[in-house]
Amino acid sequence: MMDHRNTDSAESDFEFDNCVEEHLRSLGWHDSWSNAPNELLDPATKLAENDLGRKRRG
Repeated sequence: MMDHRNTDSAESDFEFDNCVEEHLRSLGWHDSWSNAPNELLDPATKLAENDLGRKRRG
């Protein structure tokens, strides 16, 4: 599984992160995305990629 928690990057992609958090909330996760289990983070990330038409930057 991929780890989408790229917190070491000096550059952040707030638009993408916010989109992932919205999808995590729709999946029932109401904590920070950085604490989300991969079972929820992977599908939320795929949904964000589909919504925004791109992968996370940074």
